[in-house]
Amino acid sequence: MSSAEAEYVALSASCAQVMWMRTQLQDYGFNYNKIPLYCDSQSAITISCNPVQHSRTKHIHTRYHFIKEHVENGIIELYFVRTEYQLADMFTKALLEERFQYLVRRIGMRCLTPAELEYIGGSTAVGDLAEDLYEIKLVVNWKERWCDSMLNQNVPGNK
Repeated sequence: MSSAEAEYVALSASCAQVMWMRTQLQDYGFNYNKIPLYCDSQSAITISCNPVQHSRTKHIHTRYHFIKEHVENGIIELYFVRTEYQLADMFTKALLEERFQYLVRRIGMRCLTPAELEYIGGSTAVGDLAEDLYEIKLVVNWKERWCDSMLNQNVPGNK
């Protein structure tokens, strides 16, 4: 599989997660269309925006073409982001400290000092935090199952 195809598969999986979040927000009365999705692969964006299936992409499993439908319907809008602005790199690549600090600031986080970590560790809020993290884990597991079911709806024979 080429890097463009791998990026396309990842983009489709991201689309499934965004669609899950969209349905959750619709339950609360928030309706979103034209949701921006950023990708650092122009080839993956081109594959996603092209409604025609070419011989070069025919071996990509049908369920990953889930994204094309949402792009065509205008629910998802794909944007190219240059590698130097790719915030996800901080989670997936070994970076120089300066670069890492830049990306941390870009997503609105900050690094805690050892003293701040010690203070948090000694607080009574840690028990509450553990409970919250467990609840988040349950939601994430449910969301992953939902995303997989959405992707599998596009597989012939799975209806």
